[in-house]
Amino acid sequence: MKRRRDEEGDTAPCPYCRRAIYEDSPSCPHCGNYVTDEDAPPGRKPWWLIVGALVCLAVLLLWILNG
Repeated sequence: MKRRRDEEGDTAPCPYCRRAIYEDSPSCPHCGNYVTDEDAPPGRKPWWLIVGALVCLAVLLLWILNG
């Protein structure tokens, strides 16, 4: 008789939905959350940070050209 992977103890509860997931799984197949922050994809930068950097570059460029 074949043993299922669940019976071998290779599962752990998801930290979010508490359902059983494989220990080596990067995300929960039930709720979709990543198990650890290291497994999660990098987040996007805030829009205001990008706009602020572009405004600073524009001011610097105008200062150099009109200087």
